[in-house]
Amino acid sequence: LVEISTYFLGDSSTVVIKIKSLWYLFLIIGVVLSIIKSVPKFRFGSKLSNRDIYIEIVVGDLFNQEGALIIGTNTTFDTHVSRELISPRSIQGQFTQRYYGDETQLNNELSSVLRNIEFETLSDERLGNKKKYPIGTTVRLNPKERTAYMIAIANINPHGVASGTFEELKKSLAFLWNFISRKGLKENLVMPILGSGFTRLMQSREEIIREIIKSFVAACAESTFCDKLSIVISQKDIDKNNIQLEELERFIHHICTYT
Repeated sequence: LVEISTYFLGDSSTVVIKIKSLWYLFLIIGVVLSIIKSVPKFRFGSKLSNRDIYIEIVVGDLFNQEGALIIGTNTTFDTHVSRELISPRSIQGQFTQRYYGDETQLNNELSSVLRNIEFETLSDERLGNKKKYPIGTTVRLNPKERTAYMIAIANINPHGVASGTFEELKKSLAFLWNFISRKGLKENLVMPILGSGFTRLMQSREEIIREIIKSFVAACAESTFCDKLSIVISQKDIDKNNIQLEELERFIHHICTYT
């Protein structure tokens, strides 16, 4: 402002002198804008091009978000929350404790929704269930008047240790979107970073998030089954794994604009 005013009005202009005398206001404005710009975002996203579908990433508690929950589980649909099987620290463990108290009611509901799905009977001695369902098997639950989709993304060995692969996750995501488009309610969807915890995937959380978004966008080309997808990351996860939110924000904007 000083340069432009000086060029047109000269150094001795009243306007130029007044602007120079208010230097401290410009300093304050600059500091305030810098602080605002540097404050981390806890929610960001983008609208899918030519579609009324919004994809966002949220930093916070998965269970405090509004929408239908997506919960990863194992192919035997084991539910017993303990150190030996389903960790109380896992998303499934927290889901069970928050919405069912213990696994008894959850087991009854799962038995009902799984009854018509083919399974393999395991013969080995193991801590959990012996009925093994295919990777990607998805069921819809209704805990406490809230919709939840439980999807099998990992196998669990006789010792209660879960493991999965990135290819199995990709396959599971395709089954998940297909199931929701055919049998789900048209609600906003809320999900964690599937496979990033006790499934023991080797890929980084950023890579898993990008794959979730790409598979979701591809599924949206076939049908519209929700208005918004929220991928929720805990602050602890961000700090521990140095997740680059700015990179993810650019990725979402790019894929929503150009895909």
